[in-house]
Amino acid sequence: MGENSTKLLTIQEVANFLGVSIYTVRRRIKAKELRAYRVGGQYRISPHDLEMMLRGGSSVDLPNKIDDLDLV
Repeated sequence: MGENSTKLLTIQEVANFLGVSIYTVRRRIKAKELRAYRVGGQYRISPHDLEMMLRGGSSVDLPNKIDDLDLV
């Protein structure tokens, strides 16, 4: 992977960042509210897709931590 590649996040990393359970993240993926990619049988989420979900809002209130995302 090159320098410009973005690290994909695990469900656990997303859950920890948002302060929710892994089951909440999985429900968001299943409801197509959060885009995820299957890599080696496990879900991975791009920081950009997480940012888009947070900016777009949803029916479930999540912490507004968009400014804390390190997208570099």
